[in-house]
Amino acid sequence: MSSTMPTRVECSSSDRDQRHDSKSCETGCASTHSDGAPRSLLNLSESRQGLPDGWTMCVHPRGSVYFRQRKHILVTDEDIRDPDILEKVATHGVRATVLGLPSDVELHVHDTSAAPLILYIRHDQQIASYEAEKLTDAAIRGATIPQLVRQRRLYWTYVHHHPVHIPFPEVALIEARSAIRSYQLEYLHWGRRMVAPFSKVECGELLQMTDSFQEERTPTATSFVAWILRQIYSFRIVDGYGHMTHGQLGHFRRTLTQPPEIDMHLSTGSRVFLAFLTNVVFLGIPNTYLEHVQGASVFRGRLSSMQENWESFTKQLIQEYSDFILVSTVLLSATMGMLAVPNVEQTTKVFALISIFASLGSIAIGVFFTWRHQRHEQMPEANTFAYIHNAKNNALGLPGHAILLSLPPVLLVWSLIAFTIAVVAYTLETVTGGAKTDVASTWITVVVFILVCGAVFAGLYTFTIIWKWQSKQVWTSRCMELSNEDMLRRTKQ
Repeated sequence: MSSTMPTRVECSSSDRDQRHDSKSCETGCASTHSDGAPRSLLNLSESRQGLPDGWTMCVHPRGSVYFRQRKHILVTDEDIRDPDILEKVATHGVRATVLGLPSDVELHVHDTSAAPLILYIRHDQQIASYEAEKLTDAAIRGATIPQLVRQRRLYWTYVHHHPVHIPFPEVALIEARSAIRSYQLEYLHWGRRMVAPFSKVECGELLQMTDSFQEERTPTATSFVAWILRQIYSFRIVDGYGHMTHGQLGHFRRTLTQPPEIDMHLSTGSRVFLAFLTNVVFLGIPNTYLEHVQGASVFRGRLSSMQENWESFTKQLIQEYSDFILVSTVLLSATMGMLAVPNVEQTTKVFALISIFASLGSIAIGVFFTWRHQRHEQMPEANTFAYIHNAKNNALGLPGHAILLSLPPVLLVWSLIAFTIAVVAYTLETVTGGAKTDVASTWITVVVFILVCGAVFAGLYTFTIIWKWQSKQVWTSRCMELSNEDMLRRTKQ
């Protein structure tokens, strides 16, 4: 039986790019069967059809295209199929090449204006900069670690969007996996207080996904590794990588896990009014919502994590509002039943009506808030940041927004208070004109009411301060740890 296995024809070295295109040339060469019939292997990542001499169109895995010229090692996202754009891009490329840069520096032309933005890429060092002089050997040796971190972030951002002509970065894959494993170790140490570019679950998923990249080596794999490293270096810029000591870094990360203090430029009168409104009229309830809003809107290393925290906060709001609506509905029914009782005194009717109005307000606002937040529960990041921006920049800032968020529970509480007063007033109606037995039973009811109120206030007070007391214990123990560390440091000195 004759063999029908195809045999690959080797590409000539002149057809290959000396730096980046060896693999693409290899996959784009023709192959033949043993009977001599040619069979072409289609290459969907690169094309030279209809382009000027020396230019190659590269197709990103997501479908967008960019163009590369080998002569000047020039890359652009502008459509050079337009002759006017081609002339401008070529002119900018020629001007940049006369700067005396190393031969392996690649140029990325962002636009074709009179003063274009050109990114200089040095692949051997995996750095990029908009200033060509920063890529010389002398400048690299004299650069600080924070500066190199920023240049690395620029480089991997570039590779993420232009992966086709770049060989798979094997060393970068090792670096990415090593960084992810270090985050896993940090999660074991810091737990929920850990600040990282990826969550604990995402770290495991990324390690699993990158296991096969050593054999895959496709533009998709290159772009994915570049994305991971871009996220890592972006986080390192925020995290002060290579700048702070161990103690300073620990203190910095602890401050990230605490809600920021609200610094509002309000007059003294406005601050007094806001404090009175929050702690007296609204019974201190907005303070809880303010804490949650601050915690959900703080940036802890990456925007997607902030988005997840905000979505979790939104789900919590929806659940709370649903519970408040249910309780308000039951309370409204009970109040309406009281008004149906004959011969009720005017005082009882007044407070019963106040309770009804407060319950209706709680239900109406709760339903509207639930509808709006539920509709945007899975909203895009842009909408989330718009929500946070508008909440922070209204007349009273986040405290004012917390007051609005607390309207359903506040109205429910005032409805319950008014209903309680109505019940007490109805109970005391027999004291002034009733029989002795009725008066005695009334006072027994009042005593029971006082006991119940005492138990309620005891429970409210206990579970209002219990978590604050624990946080003080943690703060005290941390202060003791810092004091002990300081004493040990002084002893060693």
